[in-house]
Amino acid sequence: MERRTLVWLGFGGGIAALAGWLGTVAGSTGVDHGDGSDEPRHGSDEAGIPNSESDEPFDHITIGDADAADDSGGTKVYLWNAGDDEREIELQVTRDSETVVEREDTVPSDAYLLLTLLEPGTYETVVSADGARSETTLDHSENDCGRTVIALQESGLRTSVSNTC
Repeated sequence: MERRTLVWLGFGGGIAALAGWLGTVAGSTGVDHGDGSDEPRHGSDEAGIPNSESDEPFDHITIGDADAADDSGGTKVYLWNAGDDEREIELQVTRDSETVVEREDTVPSDAYLLLTLLEPGTYETVVSADGARSETTLDHSENDCGRTVIALQESGLRTSVSNTC
């Protein structure tokens, strides 16, 4: 076998091995919980609603006039306690730099607070719990149907944003 052929075969094999390894890393979507399970512990259903035992939020805050809103139902923000213990939270929501919600609350275990944003604008949501902080900026316009889930977990806060149109 010629030296050039051997070098090219080695190079090609190395590239193939690297591509296979990268494909494995890119295809990995699970979270390692340290118990051998890659399945998410707490997630959302197909509609983006938290997988809570409760079908209804423990509290619902609507920002804007429901009678003047469009048919989209507004942008939804779920603040979900995905842990086993109740949690003390601080919540602040501003629209176009004006504070529209500022409160402290106790979120029961596996329960969620629902915010519905009806008025168009740029919203900044700040949630603090157990020393962790989540800041999320959302642009809401007419006929917008976004959904944000902020999960309060043992390891901190996790935010996911999706579109439900």
